[in-house]
Amino acid sequence: DKSLKTLNEGILKVQNIKKTQQKKIEICVIPTIINTYLMPILKTLSKEHPEIDIHFRSDRTIDIIEGVKKNIYDFGICSKVDNSSLTFLPLLTEELVLITAKNHPLSQKKIINLEDIIEYPVITYHHDIPIFKSVNDLFEKKHLKPNIRYGLDDETSIASMVSLDFGVGIVANNVNLKPFDNIEVIHLNIKQDSRIIYIVYNSNTELSLPAQNFIDYLIDNHYELSSNE
Repeated sequence: DKSLKTLNEGILKVQNIKKTQQKKIEICVIPTIINTYLMPILKTLSKEHPEIDIHFRSDRTIDIIEGVKKNIYDFGICSKVDNSSLTFLPLLTEELVLITAKNHPLSQKKIINLEDIIEYPVITYHHDIPIFKSVNDLFEKKHLKPNIRYGLDDETSIASMVSLDFGVGIVANNVNLKPFDNIEVIHLNIKQDSRIIYIVYNSNTELSLPAQNFIDYLIDNHYELSSNE
């Protein structure tokens, strides 16, 4: 419908004008990068550029994506999903690891092949969470079929079940695992760019100058693709 298209174009134009005039930056990030990644950056940035006003909150990747699409946030930092209306810029990685209970047969290993895991029940992410695709791709590339017994929402839930020996877990190695002293964290013998975390913004909405400058700052000063967060 032509009139609806014209209305939508008008709304987008107004949003773009507001974006270019704003001085505050609204972002949303996955929770696991706040302490280890985002806060040190914001602390440094506040000293170097005190005029920049950054507001942030944390959420799941799925909800961050929706917020970016609706222009609630200037940009997000999260996993990647397939969406032609969004632009994704790689920022850093979280290492994917195997976790086991202390008494598990694999618990003494320092590094492990995927082939050694498939005979055990696997606990990982729910299939509608973007990081599940990263885990699943690891096995598909080697033509392996893991026995995925449970799909859960986050590392805390997965580690809780693993600690009770319901199975082995494949998770991102991040701060959510630190409270669990009754599990072992084992490196996977894989190429460690499996879980890339991205900056994402709406391709159809013009970024404000402060938001663009902040993205440039992140890319120029903190671009990192390593096995550690």
